Amino acid sequence: MAHTPENITPAEVREELDIAWLSSYSPERNAAAIDSISDQPVADRIIHLISRLFFRGIYFTQMSRWAWIKVVGRNWRVILKLTNEGLVELTAARRKRNAHPSVSTGGSSRHQ
Repeated sequence: MAHTPENITPAEVREELDIAWLSSYSPERNAAAIDSISDQPVADRIIHLISRLFFRGIYFTQMSRWAWIKVVGRNWRVILKLTNEGLVELTAARRKRNAHPSVSTGGSSRHQ
């Protein structure tokens, strides 16, 4: 430790940090964080979740494929929710685009 806090041992500090990080980056907290910005576009929420999952790796080592599979598995609900919302938006945008195709002039038109 860089300094020795009063009234708490280094082991207790480590335990407090573990608890804080576990609660801050738990699947439940990740879902709550994403829900708290539900008024934002789905793309922004996806980026926010990915950032949270990567930032989690600073404290909890996630170097192996298995570690990442576990992280994704533990956060499957929020990942599925955002995936569904993204697909709904993508489908709606495609339908809108197909319903109103742009009119092409096909080059030059001459009036005689």
